[in-house]
Amino acid sequence: MPTVTVYYKQCPDCHQKWAARLSQQNVIRVGREVFVCKCRKEWPTGCAEWSHLSREQKRAYFISSAEIGVLFLCTFIPPLFGYFIANGWPGAFKAAGGGFAVGVLFVGFLWLIKLFLVGLSLRRCPAVSLSGGH
Repeated sequence: MPTVTVYYKQCPDCHQKWAARLSQQNVIRVGREVFVCKCRKEWPTGCAEWSHLSREQKRAYFISSAEIGVLFLCTFIPPLFGYFIANGWPGAFKAAGGGFAVGVLFVGFLWLIKLFLVGLSLRRCPAVSLSGGH
């Protein structure tokens, strides 16, 4: 049976674990920036609050390699099957259209999750108004 490797950080004093991740890739993660363990020490989580990200980081959060990869795979893999299983090029184009639609729906679902995380972040750390007014 295959196993899933989970990477996490651990306090050297109280041995409490935090920041569980499925990969060690350096990607933009929205969430609490600091974790306070049982022994009251603060540790960085590797996440950032939405209001602390730059405009470029915010854009990169939503247009990431995950979304691009999902859309690419959903659009270009089905035509291979459509060409050979269906009636050649018409089947391939139909499969590409269907795959693209499925990819857009899947990316939309991923964006809904990300919007939820951004909303939680804005509740913890509201965005600062640059106008200075009330």
